[in-house]
Amino acid sequence: MKLDKVLILLALAAFPIKMPFRLVFVISIVLNMALLLALLIIYLSSYLKTKSSFTLGLVFFIGVLLIQKIMIIFYPLFPQFFETLALAILLILSIK
Repeated sequence: MKLDKVLILLALAAFPIKMPFRLVFVISIVLNMALLLALLIIYLSSYLKTKSSFTLGLVFFIGVLLIQKIMIIFYPLFPQFFETLALAILLILSIK
């Protein structure tokens, strides 16, 4: 079974929301994860070419957001911590 199907099934089981809202929620999570993975690949590729600390910071930022999206499937309230961590990383990068 593919990872995306497993994630959809887990999300559907974890959230007792009416079907249309649950489906929109799951679709948005899967779409966000796909976009974050694409950005992670782009930033990792850029970092390997340039060795820029800013690009490495973006890799960590995207990584934290990706962990947040994975965690929201299992623990709906816990991902707020990861969002705060990602914003702190972005703030530190912006100050430098």
